[in-house]
Amino acid sequence: MIKRLASLLSAGLLGIVLMMGCGTQGMNLEMMEGKVQAEGGVEETSLTEEELSKSDSSENASAEETSEGADFYWGTWHTRLEEEMRSWYESLTEEDYANAKMPEELTQDDWWQKNLALLGELPEVSVKIYGEMSEGCLMILEHQGERRAFHKDFLTIRRILPEFCAYDYDGDGTPEIGMICYVGSGTGVSVMDLNVFDSVEEDFDTLYSMPYEKVLQVCEEVTYSYENDVLRIKAGDKTEEHSLSGTDFSGMEIKGLAMGDITHFHFGEDGEVICDVALAFSLEERATPFLLDEMSYLQENGVVWENRNFHFHVLYDGEGGFEADAFTLAE
Repeated sequence: MIKRLASLLSAGLLGIVLMMGCGTQGMNLEMMEGKVQAEGGVEETSLTEEELSKSDSSENASAEETSEGADFYWGTWHTRLEEEMRSWYESLTEEDYANAKMPEELTQDDWWQKNLALLGELPEVSVKIYGEMSEGCLMILEHQGERRAFHKDFLTIRRILPEFCAYDYDGDGTPEIGMICYVGSGTGVSVMDLNVFDSVEEDFDTLYSMPYEKVLQVCEEVTYSYENDVLRIKAGDKTEEHSLSGTDFSGMEIKGLAMGDITHFHFGEDGEVICDVALAFSLEERATPFLLDEMSYLQENGVVWENRNFHFHVLYDGEGGFEADAFTLAE
């Protein structure tokens, strides 16, 4: 599944290259290096320039020794892109920040060039978030006069902008910054991810991302049965069922649930984070997942599925871990 996600993100990034919130003096880039936490979150922590150089060299050497074909190309290309973004970040001046445009102010030509844009502003926590728009993979967070840069893919060719929300997600008395990014697009694919800029001594210096595998794990809370042409789906305390007898869907050969290709996060009231995953099945006769949405659109079959998404709330534990709660079916 990790390879599947890598392939998905790779396609999104290549599209960006082809195309191109709730919201001082330039500093040396404090790049982020990802590692998997015990809680399942992906943490990115700052490194010094010397450590970064050593880390890059070590990663490159390791990639050359262990990677082949497309995987090797992906790692090499991504490393070069990070180096390019680091150099660009270090070249920024105060004038660049002062003149940063809002994304909607960018012209078509602007999207083909390296342009700094003000993605969001959260005055309640004195934060501004900037991003480099042509590649869509470098984000700069400005807080109390200091800036930190994060390598984070936040755009696809569809140009759906990130959303931000400041909220005390872990209940420690200090707000964090929640961020939702649109990271995967294509035929039958529409994927957002959830990220949290954590607060350490009131200095947002760590970016955690909810792993895609965690979303898929939560989706296992959905169960179904298909017997005597009756399709039944259950999540939490909600169940919906329909008889498919006499319809074009009668006798479907279902291999199992196939969820994750359409995954959307959004911010609810009081900063809560909600995730909706489209319900879909894997069928013997189809190569792509069969969405329940397709049943709703085919009214002539007499099947209207009211609940077409698996709906749950996401909880953040303050240490890079993400958990799910309140499972249900929803429109």
